[in-house]
Amino acid sequence: MLNLGEIDLFLQDGKTQMMVKGSASDTLNLDSTHIDNVANGEWSRPVESQVDGVMYRVSEHSATRAELIVRGVQLIVH
Repeated sequence: MLNLGEIDLFLQDGKTQMMVKGSASDTLNLDSTHIDNVANGEWSRPVESQVDGVMYRVSEHSATRAELIVRGVQLIVH
């Protein structure tokens, strides 16, 4: 996932970011997400943030400081 993201792509905070848009029937389970060459770290509980006037949920990985920006998808974080 991180190789598809870019720094400051959606939010200007110096972090690598990737956006996922979907529908209410879609689920993204971050509990089972493995990041290559990163042994530690967890995804944060999502917080609300605005991108171009639209509200998204943003979750950050503690070891990589990468952000996943999500809209319309059921996000599971353990």
